[in-house]
Amino acid sequence: MDRQFCRRFHVRRAAIEAWLKLLAANHPGSRDFTLNYDNLSQLPEDGNVFD
Repeated sequence: MDRQFCRRFHVRRAAIEAWLKLLAANHPGSRDFTLNYDNLSQLPEDGNVFD
């Protein structure tokens, strides 16, 4: 797969969790949002989502 394309899918689970919690607490559109930790745990801690 193209390197440039793969770099776009590099994630840090802790950063995503922090942003989701921030949005859930502060955005009116996420009033009924519940963070699914089972789905979150499927993301890499610090890596590419394709791995």
